[in-house]
Amino acid sequence: MVHRLLISILAAGCGASSFAAAPVLDDPAPVDAGGKPTHVAPKVLVGKTLIYPITASDTDGDVLRYQVTSSNPNVLVRVHTGQPHLKFAISHAGDGTAADPAFSGEAEFAFLSDLTPITCNFIGGMAQGHFYDGKIFHRLADLDPNEGPNGSFIFQGGDPQGTGSGGPGFVFENEFQAPLIFAGRGQLAMANSGSNSATYKGSNGSQFFITNGSPRFLDFNHNIFAQLVRGWDLLPQLAAVPRSAQDRPLVNVTLDTARVVPNFTDAVLEISATSTGTATITVSVNDGVSPVVARTFTVTAVKDTKNTAPFLVPVPSKVVEKNVILDIPLQGVDLESDFLFYGNSVLSGAANGSGSGNPARVVGTGGAVNFGVTVTPYDMTYRGTIDGAAALPDDKVPVALGVGDRAIQAQAVSFEAAPGVGLTSQIVATYADADPRGVTADFTTKINWGDGTPINNGVLTRDTTQPGLTRYVVAGAHTYANPGTYPVVVDFTGNKGTRATTRGTAVVSAGAVKALGTNFKVNGATATSRVVAAFSDTAPGRPADYAATISWGDGVVSNGKVRLTDSGIFQVLGTHTFVDPENFLVSVRLRKTGADPANDAFAWSLAKVSGFTGPEHRPPFLVPHLIGQLTQVQVPNSSPAQFKPVRVVTGSGSSLQATATCELIIVNAGKKSSTEGKLRFYLSADKTLNLAAQTLPDPANPGQTYVNPADKPVLIGTVTESPIQALTPGQGVRFVFDQADTGDSRLFFPQGENGSAFNLLAHFEYSDPIADNLPIGREVVFGPFNGFVVTPTFFNVREADPTIGTKTFSVKMDRQPGANVTVAVAVSDPTQVDVTPLTLTFTPADFASPHIVTVTAKDDGAADGDKDVRITLQPAVSTDKQWNRIDPDDVIVTVKDKAPTP
Repeated sequence: MVHRLLISILAAGCGASSFAAAPVLDDPAPVDAGGKPTHVAPKVLVGKTLIYPITASDTDGDVLRYQVTSSNPNVLVRVHTGQPHLKFAISHAGDGTAADPAFSGEAEFAFLSDLTPITCNFIGGMAQGHFYDGKIFHRLADLDPNEGPNGSFIFQGGDPQGTGSGGPGFVFENEFQAPLIFAGRGQLAMANSGSNSATYKGSNGSQFFITNGSPRFLDFNHNIFAQLVRGWDLLPQLAAVPRSAQDRPLVNVTLDTARVVPNFTDAVLEISATSTGTATITVSVNDGVSPVVARTFTVTAVKDTKNTAPFLVPVPSKVVEKNVILDIPLQGVDLESDFLFYGNSVLSGAANGSGSGNPARVVGTGGAVNFGVTVTPYDMTYRGTIDGAAALPDDKVPVALGVGDRAIQAQAVSFEAAPGVGLTSQIVATYADADPRGVTADFTTKINWGDGTPINNGVLTRDTTQPGLTRYVVAGAHTYANPGTYPVVVDFTGNKGTRATTRGTAVVSAGAVKALGTNFKVNGATATSRVVAAFSDTAPGRPADYAATISWGDGVVSNGKVRLTDSGIFQVLGTHTFVDPENFLVSVRLRKTGADPANDAFAWSLAKVSGFTGPEHRPPFLVPHLIGQLTQVQVPNSSPAQFKPVRVVTGSGSSLQATATCELIIVNAGKKSSTEGKLRFYLSADKTLNLAAQTLPDPANPGQTYVNPADKPVLIGTVTESPIQALTPGQGVRFVFDQADTGDSRLFFPQGENGSAFNLLAHFEYSDPIADNLPIGREVVFGPFNGFVVTPTFFNVREADPTIGTKTFSVKMDRQPGANVTVAVAVSDPTQVDVTPLTLTFTPADFASPHIVTVTAKDDGAADGDKDVRITLQPAVSTDKQWNRIDPDDVIVTVKDKAPTP
């Protein structure tokens, strides 16, 4: 009896699966023989993020589960699992000497597909299409020797020409994300050629670089999309290759092959800190049947000595009707939570637009046009530490805007194919046109098949199966030479300006089973019985013949349920509860009973999870709730160009007087709704509203600092007439007030009498001081407000002189009104001049057309000398309230006296 009981206990404790080999978790902080870390040092910057690789293995081929914890609540960790890997085979023949030895090896990078899916899909597609095979690393460069030996070394390749100026024949946009800065080592990032307004996309192509240090000055200028996890020994070997003065290797370093491979054993950690200190990070891994294996390592959080450049969140393509104002709120992200200034706004194309500021403003003038807006965000601290406060970071986000057209709704069509088999009329996208008069000739479509081959035109046909709908399908011909999973991108361009882009997937495989991932949204923490992948089989069995394993991207693994649909397609369903409202790469491994594991099918899906509040795993990177700034415009007839927030009307010195209306665009750029609040206005000696002295880098003396004295802002008024309404995320409001609202004329002279003494700051205050865990107040520097442009501003006329007795001046508006605007013309001394007309009416259609005013001198018959007459535009009247009580402009007319005839 006892003997049998003992046997039962042993069987329950072990079982048949208990003899499976346990996974092996590598040292999370490995060092070489000299005690030096072989990859990234476990140090994280406060308010920033370190991307940190973890490697493990399992001889049974099991999908590994991860759990990561931190001993310090101020050191935050998020785990990314299931990411496909990009594997490089690199070789260098050397010159046969000890100074340049030959070497070869493999470098394996974990894609960051949940953070940068577009980049990973493009690069992965070109790798699977063998685009990179045999290409060289044309540049090995030490970007900043001040960072120490090889401190910011990069290894650049991917150019089919091998010169640094080539590419695949297409470009795509940046995917900047707050966690992705150059704080680690072994990061894979895109090389680019700066902003590219002509394409409305950016300038990323096929070129990339690998870091062997931390070139922080590249933050948010180059798009990081993968992290080195294996092959660290190649970095010092690459850095030691002899190179020319132009940083070109003397003997070629070759990228022999680049391939995308599935990986279900490794992980990438995202480590952040909210304050200085240390933390013990515990990484636990298991295969679902063996005991948990755990290792620990120490992370030190330190203050960052560098101010990171801000970046802009991408702006989607938009459509604006003719003669209609379109405001484009710009959302910037700054890791230091500095207030952002928006400069160098550029609008290209047949449209009217604003100068610097947020939001960018566009007025559609009609016609078959596409045009773009590029804006450079900057914060004053960052700008003050580079190039003597002269340069700005190059982060211009272009956006295509169509004028005079209606929007289209496009949808991608994913498909399967076999390598080497030509596709003749493969449907890749469909779209619905909101204009019932649309025809196929109205649109051009371009298909990027995702394997590095040239882009070609799509063929459009009208879908007649749905009467009453203007619907089209896009098809194309292509042959995939190699198996893989490829992004298929279709760009639609309408001849009247509308644009749309679809992103589908082509699964190319010679195997019987082909699996296809999908993108899906989860509203709330739990996804219940969600379709995470679909697949087909040339020799289909029953659903029970297939086993699906789902890695949810956050370290959790579960089995999927396989079902067969009425259309003959198999689907994989899964249920999972997410901890964080983020994006997750959901990886599916599909195995058929009795089949060789080498023939497993894989699918990757992107889950966009939102609708709940999870525990913080990174600092609050987003900009404050409310952002706003008035657009700067040039003061008329100023030379050199001057940009002021107010036009002075009369007086001088301490008796300056003005009547004006000020407009502020306020946008909720946070994740949560704001509460009703108010504005307060300050005069400040700088643009940061510092309340205490600061020690700042001295731009005139690199490496030194200076003490910026405490700023003592002067409160000059609170706008109480109309509180700022509560705003939902993304919602904006135009807030208009005038001098009378504030009770202080200094509001309209923020730069002081000499034009440079003070800056006007608006300080937002909320009734809810803990909104979104952000500071109670945010500051914004005001630019100028709307007005009229008068040309010229002064001239001479002569009494009773037919030659110069009559002169004209023109008036136009600098922005389009939403309704007619009427402006009266006042004359300070009507006995001296006749003025016609005395009333100007501007319509939304002709607001920018000069309205001509004629001035004729009168002969008063007296020899009383020359006289100045002031002609003033009176306050505007319009049902468009933002134009009421607008600031006036003056014309000074000097009437030359003609003595009476004796």
